[in-house]
Amino acid sequence: MLENIGASLIMYRYPERTPVFAELTPIFTLLKWCLIYASFAALVPGVLIAVLYYIRRRKK
Repeated sequence: MLENIGASLIMYRYPERTPVFAELTPIFTLLKWCLIYASFAALVPGVLIAVLYYIRRRKK
């Protein structure tokens, strides 16, 4: 959301310069992608743990 706000503000004020948001928006983009990759990295062990838990419960 921060990335979208920054990009929208930069485009809204287009002929004028917005140096602070112009510097922060790429950082927000990087942060967004790092969090997306982290969520997918957490998804794999979560699914494996759920499958192992299900298999152990079926055996009992």
